[in-house]
Amino acid sequence: MLASIDQARQLMMQHGSAFLGRALQLAADTRARLAAIPGVRVADAHSLGLAPGLFDPLRLLVGVRGLGMTGHQVDALLRAGPPATGGITHPAVAVEGADEDNLIIAHCDPKLTGSPSSTRVTAIPGNS
Repeated sequence: MLASIDQARQLMMQHGSAFLGRALQLAADTRARLAAIPGVRVADAHSLGLAPGLFDPLRLLVGVRGLGMTGHQVDALLRAGPPATGGITHPAVAVEGADEDNLIIAHCDPKLTGSPSSTRVTAIPGNS
């Protein structure tokens, strides 16, 4: 286990800036794609009244009230699995939490989904 930690530390020392830059770009791209879906709003530091340094840009706070569904309902759809099993997305979309109006999405990995996961959110029932 300690060897794994040492290896991870070394990898981050060598490539951490590139990894973080890529993650920030993926989050920004996903945020923009989600915001373009009618009925969906995506919070940022400004909309929450926070200083940019107090906002984690790698987590997406997604408002779904405009879809006519609760955050819990959308969360259940996202966790249902790939379209072949009746779900709308891949498990690479990690929903950290949901409430009546929102989802907090922590990770969207296009290498696992084959395309940015936000493209599949348009398949939510009632979002045509």
